[in-house]
Amino acid sequence: MAASGSVAPGPAIVAGHGAAPAIVARAPRAHVAVLFDPAVEPLLAELPLARSGGRLALRPVERPPTLGDVRETGAWLGARPFRALLAIGGGRVLDLAKLALTAGRSDASVAHLGGLVRRAGWAPLPAAIDASVPLLAIPTTVGTGAEASAVAVVTDEDGQRALVSSPRLRAECAALDPIATAGLPAALVREGALEALLRVAVPELATPSALRMAGAEAQTLTRQLADALDECARCDAPGDDLRLYVAQLSSATHRGWALSGRSPHPSPLWFVATELSAVLGISKVAANAALLPPWLARVVRRGGRWGEPCRLVALWRSITGRPPAGDVEAEARRLLKRWRVAPPAIFSPGAPEATARRAVRRWGGRLPMLAGFSVDDLRELVEDALAHAGGTVPGGSGGGGSACGSSPVETCSRSASRVASPGCASSC
Repeated sequence: MAASGSVAPGPAIVAGHGAAPAIVARAPRAHVAVLFDPAVEPLLAELPLARSGGRLALRPVERPPTLGDVRETGAWLGARPFRALLAIGGGRVLDLAKLALTAGRSDASVAHLGGLVRRAGWAPLPAAIDASVPLLAIPTTVGTGAEASAVAVVTDEDGQRALVSSPRLRAECAALDPIATAGLPAALVREGALEALLRVAVPELATPSALRMAGAEAQTLTRQLADALDECARCDAPGDDLRLYVAQLSSATHRGWALSGRSPHPSPLWFVATELSAVLGISKVAANAALLPPWLARVVRRGGRWGEPCRLVALWRSITGRPPAGDVEAEARRLLKRWRVAPPAIFSPGAPEATARRAVRRWGGRLPMLAGFSVDDLRELVEDALAHAGGTVPGGSGGGGSACGSSPVETCSRSASRVASPGCASSC
């Protein structure tokens, strides 16, 4: 258990209607580079990009970044006297922007990054690395919190994913604007909310902090994200207010106390899900949804490196207003169905073994992410996940209208007293 911690510095974040045009207006009236997702190209017309006295260069991003993409984008940036980089899109766009600015400016820095990626799943870059120009971020998805985080994901030439980390990977300024997420499908809003919830809930179980504030904030964010998921599940089209709320909560998971005083790699579930998603070709959120119920069952039955059972009781109270009753694995599956994020039916006989071996090779052994977990541990976890995955996601609005979230969020009827003290003894 970590003995101390601090709040990580983050970008200046502007939130609400008009936030995206506002940060574009902050860009220097000189050469500005723009990386964008082609799916949101119509959004470009809504932003004051073409201004007198400045030049603009646009480059689409059509896939998650590879080392080659980092090299090519870094060279593109280096060939022009840019004064700012604007990234408009989801996690893949923001990840490429971060990596191109920090690691893509020379062949030597890309080669260094490539060496780190080949060695293991974690690739730390030095804090003193020069990012050269400011990064302005307009995320068009919710859940990753990439606009506020100090990490990025990159893939090498062999298809191996790595988590790159450095304090210099943070944007200077970011905008959370409903106009940027207006076309986001409801299913992706729900998945984004779940991703953000797991980012604080799993560390609270598996890598507890000695800081009381860390536990308290993790429970608060878990409760708020669970309430948002309940509201999203009632919506076929989450409105501006709801999408913005989820985006703000997601960003807060990276910026507050919730992850302070924990391991630098606080969610072991994330690393297993990363490899399962690669093996099966599914999203990381779908992989997390499959793995979560059997993981929680292991917290209850085994504790230890899987997580602390008493903290699960406290978190469950935060989510549902009561402690888990009976089979926590079955309860978790019902909860995922209620939130309409149940994983699809999956069958792949070789996936458990392949996932477990990849996870231990890339994140285990002497590395801290999955230290203490064996291939057998993780293979059995994946076997249980795939044996039970596949509930049908309920259709329709679940009792609400076809759209919601544009008006203030309705008051939750559950008692505020459901939040237990972060202290383990008083939580059980």
